[in-house]
Amino acid sequence: MKKIFNRLAVLAAVSLLGAVSGCSGQKQLLDPSAPTVVTLWHAYNAYAKVEFDKCIETFNDTVGKEKGIIVDAYGYGASDELDEALYGSANQVIGSDPLPNLFTAYPDSAYRLDQIAPLMDLRNYFSEEELAKYRPEFLQDASGRRTGPGKCCPSPSPRSFYL
Repeated sequence: MKKIFNRLAVLAAVSLLGAVSGCSGQKQLLDPSAPTVVTLWHAYNAYAKVEFDKCIETFNDTVGKEKGIIVDAYGYGASDELDEALYGSANQVIGSDPLPNLFTAYPDSAYRLDQIAPLMDLRNYFSEEELAKYRPEFLQDASGRRTGPGKCCPSPSPRSFYL
């Protein structure tokens, strides 16, 4: 189980790298001497959080350092707490933090958030070859449509990443 989760966490970091480093063929704007900080909110807890944090640390110390990307991950511990923080940020509630660059969410939460603060479709940052490696149903929500008007980013976790 641990080996599977470690592989999934590494794949999540690679997906994140692709999303922020412009793997769509655009000119790269990353500079290791002035790293880009990417804020990531998630609802992992317990074992999953420990392993995810290790993955983020490894990414930051290796590929992130080389490319000029620092991931600042913050865990809310439960999806309802994360949803509350996201909705507060999207609605600019006094005292709320700014929306993160990336977050994990269930499709229904992402869809509701997209109605308040439009989300970016991260599929544009993946090649057709990369997308073909995922099961088609993984890129859709339970009803068979693309999550939040086509705004799903594939990631190998129980939740999808959204920007």
